[in-house]
Amino acid sequence: MKTAILLLLMVGCTTHAERWPDATAFAAAADYEMMYRRVERCSRLTGSFESVVFHVAPDGTLGPQVMGRWEPPHLIYLTDFVVSRNVTDTIEHEMLHDILQNGDSTHQDPAWVACQLLP
Repeated sequence: MKTAILLLLMVGCTTHAERWPDATAFAAAADYEMMYRRVERCSRLTGSFESVVFHVAPDGTLGPQVMGRWEPPHLIYLTDFVVSRNVTDTIEHEMLHDILQNGDSTHQDPAWVACQLLP
């Protein structure tokens, strides 16, 4: 039991920089704000684009077959592939996580269907 609690505490204290040390923050392209606003419109929700910090990570470092990841409060991680090819669906998918303020992997909120951003 003590081992499980210690492990939980260690995982909970891991920073984003420790999980993805090769990720680098970058300034969002001008079209990112337009994408974010589109996702706000289709979800009928409001987020905080100005608070989002985008990071680019080497392909394969976010997890097996993972091209993007959102972390609270406003961190979006995208792979080199997504950024270099401007893979809109993946970028907007992570933006919707930010607007919803949840990393729910089941994607149950109706906004996923409304915005056509289901994985």
